[in-house]
Amino acid sequence: MIYDVSSREFEEIVEQVLQDDGFETQPTRDGGRDIIATKTGINGKPVVFYVGCKRYTRTNKVSVDLVRALYGVQTADKVNKACLVTSSYFTCDAVAFAENQNVMIDLIDGDALHDMIVRSAEKYE
Repeated sequence: MIYDVSSREFEEIVEQVLQDDGFETQPTRDGGRDIIATKTGINGKPVVFYVGCKRYTRTNKVSVDLVRALYGVQTADKVNKACLVTSSYFTCDAVAFAENQNVMIDLIDGDALHDMIVRSAEKYE
């Protein structure tokens, strides 16, 4: 069903999943990120995530260019972390780039997103 929603609806689903995981969220369409998600860190200070959302078909993989772009916005704005969420998968180059950034950027593919949605839905049962 995730492939039958619009890009905006996909962003709303991701935002709800983040909220169910304890994040405060703010949707945005400015500057290369779709959602700003904030969670209180262990020191009481907020940890800020820039979240990019890409609703693609299963066979249309997210390229390294999009990962680099989100990472660039994160770095320029000095934000704690970035996360790119897709209904699809990532190219090998995209995964390698993210892994080279250590913990600065997370990639969530369609399978991981499905698991997150299931965990989120369990909270409403």
